[in-house]
Amino acid sequence: MLTKVIPYVEKNYRTLNNRENRAIGGFSRGGGQTLRAAFGNMDKFAWVCSYSSYLSPTEMDRNFSQIGTKADVTNKQLKLLWVGVGDEDFLYKGTLEFIDYLKAKNIQFKSRISGGGHTWMNAKQYLAETAQLLFQ
Repeated sequence: MLTKVIPYVEKNYRTLNNRENRAIGGFSRGGGQTLRAAFGNMDKFAWVCSYSSYLSPTEMDRNFSQIGTKADVTNKQLKLLWVGVGDEDFLYKGTLEFIDYLKAKNIQFKSRISGGGHTWMNAKQYLAETAQLLFQ
């Protein structure tokens, strides 16, 4: 993404090429990759949307400790951190643990706990909700 996709898009399309004008989001495994890409490249992304996905507190502390230990910096960098999951999703418990981690570290975020499971219907609902919040 960082060495191929973003450079290609910026070369071939009319874009605003800075973190404040770049969002990343994903569903399920793509949501986990979204969080890893965003937290590992805070200089690239200011808008982060995670649908039915999470990172464990252990992974956060091991690989992205700066997110929680420097909450004031993280909160200034992120225009939006959004986390959504269905209450019947097999990733529900882990996502709630991630949400609790963010709360404990004073990371500002928005969340949505919807009904239902790990479905594209939920992903579409989350996308419709977050698309209205981006680049405000």
